[in-house]
Amino acid sequence: MAKDRPAIPKPIEREVRQRCGFGCVICGCPVYDYEHMLEWSVVQRHVASEFTLLCPTHHRAKTSRRLSPEMVKKANEKPFNLNRDFSTPDPLYFEGEKAIVNIGDCTFSTLYSGNITSLIALQILEQPIIKVTIIDGHYLIDAELYNKNNELLLSIKDSILEYSLGTWDINFVANTLTIREGSRNIFVEISFESPDTVTIKRGNVYFKSVNVKISPSGLKIGTSEISQVHIENVLIGIWISNPRDTPPPSTVGVCLSLSKHVD
Repeated sequence: MAKDRPAIPKPIEREVRQRCGFGCVICGCPVYDYEHMLEWSVVQRHVASEFTLLCPTHHRAKTSRRLSPEMVKKANEKPFNLNRDFSTPDPLYFEGEKAIVNIGDCTFSTLYSGNITSLIALQILEQPIIKVTIIDGHYLIDAELYNKNNELLLSIKDSILEYSLGTWDINFVANTLTIREGSRNIFVEISFESPDTVTIKRGNVYFKSVNVKISPSGLKIGTSEISQVHIENVLIGIWISNPRDTPPPSTVGVCLSLSKHVD
């Protein structure tokens, strides 16, 4: 950005994201740039209605004049994502023989031990919330994050990311994805640090009637708190279980049994 060009105000960025369906208006890609439809050199102003979202590929096409301003304006009138429930699938890039998952101030890691090596960093009842699998140097992430209405807002399957387009605001900056359900109401803030680390910095994750609040100081489940846990090479890092589902201690780092059974 030129030194004499002011930053785009955050409220304008949010308005543009919401209008454009949180993705490139042409292809829906969740990685995008804020693009002036009227060139900055001409208008020298930041007005929400004059912005659109373009992925790096379509941004370069517009800059090189392989994509005309008229085609961009036409796509802006009918953004790709507005008729979809979920974003366009986007790959995450991980590799190697070690996987690290940070949740709040807790860290779980695993080393490849041959064949298939898996780590479920967080499981609620029977549902793995975030899981990593290493197969011959191929590092795959799976995650399903639900809100309090048991609606799936973030899905990662075999390192392919999708998120629900029905929430209030979604912002993907550099390697950090933030999903908000309202002003100052962060559903999840998660970063993907290639080649081997996933970090859930904060969030408010549900499964059925169980709520896990994640913050930089740890996890809170009801009146129970988990913090400063650092464990390697277990099958499950944290398992929030029904009373009758206590697992063998060698497979789980931390097991928190609920006070009553949840169906």
